[in-house]
Amino acid sequence: WPDDRAPDLDDPSLHATYAELSLAAVSSKRYPHLTGYAGPAAGVKGGFKNYGRPLIADLSQPCGALVGFNSGRVKAFAWDDLGLEPPSPDNPLPLGSDADHPLLRFLSID
Repeated sequence: WPDDRAPDLDDPSLHATYAELSLAAVSSKRYPHLTGYAGPAAGVKGGFKNYGRPLIADLSQPCGALVGFNSGRVKAFAWDDLGLEPPSPDNPLPLGSDADHPLLRFLSID
């Protein structure tokens, strides 16, 4: 979970959110509060020397992002190293073309 808190499974709004999920819904609307993972952004070429192209990132870690690359390597990045404060519902991560850090330009939650 992006804010590192377990969800309240008795919260009716949580059940309502999951009830609206469908392939059509996730194709047209974002649900970043339901996951702390990002995948590769479309249309971004290149990679990082010695690591390759980022394929997946666990963004739910309190101290930073854990990123898996197409080389099979995994690297932890502290939020400070990425020039960011820890994400929260009020402070979403800039990913893809909105990101300042090169690593984050390779990732998307879309």
